[in-house]
Amino acid sequence: MGIAYKVTDEIKQLILLKKKENPKISCRALNLLIQEQFQVDISKSSINAVFKESGLSMPVGRRSRPKKSIAPELKERIRKALALAQPVTELNPTSESQATSQKPQETKAEEPSKVEPIFEPKPEPKPEPVPEPVPEPRFIPVSIPQAIAPQEDKFLEAITTGVILLKAVDSLFKGLPRLNNQIFNKTSYYNEQSLKRLEALFYSSLFDNFLLNPSLEPEIWPLLGANFSKEDFLAYLNELERVKEMVFPEIGRLMGTIPEEVRSLKIMLSSGKYLYFDPRFYTVWSTPYITYDFSLTLSKTRIYANQALNEKNIWILFSAPGYERPTEEFVDLFNACEGKDDAYVSSLIFQGERFEDINIFKFDQYKKTGLIFAVWPWQFVNYRKVQSISDFCPFEIKPLGKKIFVASIEINILQPDKNQWFTLKGAAVKASLGDKISLLILKNSLLANLSTEDLCHAYFQRWPAPELTFQDYSRKMELFTYTADAQRFFSWVDAQEKPAEIKEYLERYLYFLDAYFRWHFLPASYQDVDFSTMKSRFYNLKTKLSAFDKHYTAEFIFPENCAWRKDLEYAFLRLNETGCSFQEKRIWFKL
Repeated sequence: MGIAYKVTDEIKQLILLKKKENPKISCRALNLLIQEQFQVDISKSSINAVFKESGLSMPVGRRSRPKKSIAPELKERIRKALALAQPVTELNPTSESQATSQKPQETKAEEPSKVEPIFEPKPEPKPEPVPEPVPEPRFIPVSIPQAIAPQEDKFLEAITTGVILLKAVDSLFKGLPRLNNQIFNKTSYYNEQSLKRLEALFYSSLFDNFLLNPSLEPEIWPLLGANFSKEDFLAYLNELERVKEMVFPEIGRLMGTIPEEVRSLKIMLSSGKYLYFDPRFYTVWSTPYITYDFSLTLSKTRIYANQALNEKNIWILFSAPGYERPTEEFVDLFNACEGKDDAYVSSLIFQGERFEDINIFKFDQYKKTGLIFAVWPWQFVNYRKVQSISDFCPFEIKPLGKKIFVASIEINILQPDKNQWFTLKGAAVKASLGDKISLLILKNSLLANLSTEDLCHAYFQRWPAPELTFQDYSRKMELFTYTADAQRFFSWVDAQEKPAEIKEYLERYLYFLDAYFRWHFLPASYQDVDFSTMKSRFYNLKTKLSAFDKHYTAEFIFPENCAWRKDLEYAFLRLNETGCSFQEKRIWFKL
């Protein structure tokens, strides 16, 4: 994984904080968090040394494991499964179901000709302690998301500007927090407000009167999440002037590494096979030659990987690959997630624009992982059979407020090349009761306890508008098919002289964020639009910012008959599915 660095006081504080918040957190998970925040690689032994020094080490001996048993609900499902009938071949039921607020009741089919027996596993005996520590269990169990939280209460509402778009893009790079660490890690001025003041200086060029009198620009304060006086800000500027000679070389080096992007994720299986993810996790691929339009920042890709492998332990893909039949690589991924045939993911490699290796994560333990993905009505038509489907119930995609209808479904899917059947459960989705099924959201067996509502919530939090996402995905794939050799790549070449002031560094980073936003989130016609045009069209727009317990919403206020409203609506789709953050919470954009 690269060079191991010394554990600084800041890293030690982060390790102890995360360990106290989650005593079961692994060294690998902590290392990913450290890489994300400090861009250094800390060895497992160094992290364990911090635990030992602080008295947080695990006691010597094998950890006790709870006895396995089958829950009463699962026993009842098994009993019902033994009474299933012949599979139904059509995706839509013949009679239209009505909406109901009651819990869906599944429609059983006739009993199949052969049913595999299901046995209750015997509880494992509790092992005796041994004098030396032993490795963790071979397979790490998947964690199940908690039930959907009730509707959150709004507790703050303010008016800011469209500059919040640039702050959302910065959350993908973590550029300003990293810059703040570099500037102040050796000064006495470093505190929790220093980042707010750095952001104020960063965005000041977009607010004409801020440097003259901050009180004349009230719309900047919601953007910063703080309010301070002119005297306080001048003291901050004086401190910057004092330390600039010491930190300028570090700032220059950091500005060169911030734009790093990931083009593909190379997955090595224990069998020696390779699979590939695009960094946005649309689907799984058999080749790394994925369109550059699906690339993502290194920082955000690390966050996705950490969530999938440690925090949530679930991969959430936009859809399964393949048109007529399920692909072999998807079956290989499915088997590796469930640990079938002794298959598992042994390493995950981040690859850059030219497929060079950026980061390599090797797993010293076998790991089972949850898998959520969608299947479209036109996929696998001749290789799927619906076993059962319940009544449709209303469901709201939060926090965008879109109303749909969902039903529980059980479906069999065949991979003909491997002659392997999969029995999957999930949700069927309709836009309205009178429509046909528009989407299936499915899960693997490790998520058996995940309810239909929670499954839909998890998928739509990641992919809030699947039909629009599919249109954009298909358009880019078609363009890549015909123009792959002539595909353009985003590049940021700063040909200007070395800046003399920190503010000049910040202005260049501001133009970089604007360029990245135009290239990756707006229609292709915006790639060559200048900054002043972007400012007048989008960054100067009034924006209503609302804060909730776990997220923010930014609602843009457009003038009547605005010619570029559709362009920003497209950008909002891309930003929402990317999962930008604001003040350490998810932010959703809407018109």
